[in-house]
Amino acid sequence: SYQIEVDLKAVNTIPEIIGFREMLVQVFRIIIKRAMNAIASMDKRDGLIEIIVEHVETSQSILVSISDNGRAMTADEISAVFDIHENQQDTLVGFGLFWANDYLLGMGGKITVDSRTGNGTIIGVRIPVRQPALETHEGGN
Repeated sequence: SYQIEVDLKAVNTIPEIIGFREMLVQVFRIIIKRAMNAIASMDKRDGLIEIIVEHVETSQSILVSISDNGRAMTADEISAVFDIHENQQDTLVGFGLFWANDYLLGMGGKITVDSRTGNGTIIGVRIPVRQPALETHEGGN
């Protein structure tokens, strides 16, 4: 029932990255679902999720910025964004971002969160790029 527009931009040429495709799909599914829920919680009919993908050569990584114009997180929510906790129905919540961040940290990446009232939330996902294989020379030198 919500009209959520998704705008995807690639800033420059994106090299091959490290990681399993299926795992990275799940990372982005978790983050985009969170953005959709933030928009729905504001009962917005003009929701916008903007995804910007950029190769950052200085850090040899890809930075994916996912922003939404939904409800901003409080300072307490930001500080606990990667925590797993139980809700009133005794089910675990928060596992998705915990898992996504843990997976990215394990491969040398990370997730950052910036959220401000009136501006929504920006989640940054940094993923290392695959380094080119070094050429080997026959003959020992």
